[in-house]
Amino acid sequence: MVNKVAAFLFVCAALARGLPHGGKPGHLEARTSSVPNRANAFQRMVVPQQPRRNVSGTKRVEGCGVAPLAPSKESRLYGGRETIPHEYPWNVVVWMDHSWWCGGVLISDEWVLASGGCVKGSGLLQMLFGAHNRDQWEESQVTYETDEYYVHEDIDNPNRFDNDIAVIKLRQPIGLNDYIQPVCLPSYTDAADAANFVDVDVIATGWGADTHGYHHELQYLNLKTISTQQCIDIYGNFITDLYICTSGDRGVGICNGDSGSPLNYVKDGITYVRGIGVFWAAAGCGAELPSGFTRISKHLDWISEKTGIAIDP
Repeated sequence: MVNKVAAFLFVCAALARGLPHGGKPGHLEARTSSVPNRANAFQRMVVPQQPRRNVSGTKRVEGCGVAPLAPSKESRLYGGRETIPHEYPWNVVVWMDHSWWCGGVLISDEWVLASGGCVKGSGLLQMLFGAHNRDQWEESQVTYETDEYYVHEDIDNPNRFDNDIAVIKLRQPIGLNDYIQPVCLPSYTDAADAANFVDVDVIATGWGADTHGYHHELQYLNLKTISTQQCIDIYGNFITDLYICTSGDRGVGICNGDSGSPLNYVKDGITYVRGIGVFWAAAGCGAELPSGFTRISKHLDWISEKTGIAIDP
């Protein structure tokens, strides 16, 4: 995550398209590799057969979107800062084949929402829950392994980022506690009102990079959503309402390592995941250009079909 104005801070090496000519906006940087050798690692992976589990009925996720250890929300500075430990107990670190990592978000005691581009082609997935410092052992941390996941059938990667979404099935339900909690999914009412989700305060959380490298402690960014048309005006018709874009004012935005991490929206004291990180500008993470997120409200039927999670009206 980047909170300083500095163009050309980071350029992703793995799937990069190159810098914009003359520094002009309109070129997107491909998703982070999270480690320098992802391109080679990706080429060696064999795409496993997607599991075909029969989901019996649907179930609601009770008590979602509540962080027991979160403090009262004082006024936050605009820009990235370290979160209070376990303020966002749904943030997950997802490791693919011990080779690279991306962010994820817990949406029930059995399912994790992630970036399809990150997990596609992986065999073994390892997920770290209950972490504040992802590189230091904490009593709250729990690690699960699985090879069961669904990547959206219509994902367009790496050429574009359409339908960049996946769900990961835990081999057994995870025990929920003060440090590990699911976030809420949007409702169908939210989906119907998606066009009006503009100029809204949202919070991105993740362990992604800034000018000093990847963060060990979970970070947050206060962001503001912009309209699809505003995003098109900068990046071109590649952008559709499959994405939520956030303003890049003051060089604030997501970066390497934030793919799959949640865009949090708080309503009536409950937190909802409205997006997961997917792209930033080729000019650099701090180039004052918009960040892009997969719009979760466009994929509610797909999530429910794969997971059996009931979506609120």
